[in-house]
Amino acid sequence: MNRVVTLAALVLAAVVAVPAAAARKLIAVLPPQVVASQSENGPVLATAMRDRLGRIGFDVIQDSRVQSVLRSRGVDMSRSLSAVDMYDIREALGVDFLVYPRVLS
Repeated sequence: MNRVVTLAALVLAAVVAVPAAAARKLIAVLPPQVVASQSENGPVLATAMRDRLGRIGFDVIQDSRVQSVLRSRGVDMSRSLSAVDMYDIREALGVDFLVYPRVLS
């Protein structure tokens, strides 16, 4: 749990450092892939990221829309996504940025 909290803090700190010019862009957060850790922390991390991104000026796509696109494309979030997968998902969602969180321990 401490590793997840630490990772979440680092990710959120990095998000704070995003230049103001990037604000007001459309962004989507994919469901976190949690490897070798407590999988129930994934939704908590995703919610925190969406909330923080919204507070600093991004227009965050609703999770239900993200889930719909993932289902329609048959994306298996239990495996790692390739750059091509992420590009296709970003295009299908019509967003400027796509966040793909992974917790590796």
